[in-house]
Amino acid sequence: METNDNRKVVIELQDVKRDFMVGDETVHALRGVSFKIYEGEFVTIMGKSGSGKSTLLNQLGCLDTPSSGEYLLDGISVRTMSKSQRAILLHQSGVQIREFHISDNRVNVIEY
Repeated sequence: METNDNRKVVIELQDVKRDFMVGDETVHALRGVSFKIYEGEFVTIMGKSGSGKSTLLNQLGCLDTPSSGEYLLDGISVRTMSKSQRAILLHQSGVQIREFHISDNRVNVIEY
């Protein structure tokens, strides 16, 4: 697992895409998202309505899987895991997904 100043990567997304069918149309909720989160980092996900924040959090919280691309949690691919396997891995990893509501704005936080 790649490190940054000897900290391990706990979350890594590689070209993650998530598509949904709405009637006859395909909605591209995530379009090739890639990033790494290192142990000890606090990350905020912000954006306007409809930008994919909730879809991304569902991926990070192991509630959903990518249409394509790779999501590694503690170096383990979650894309082909069952829902129960993803829940166990998330619990074992210690990653916590939290939502804070501040006035009319919603701020989503990932904490490790």
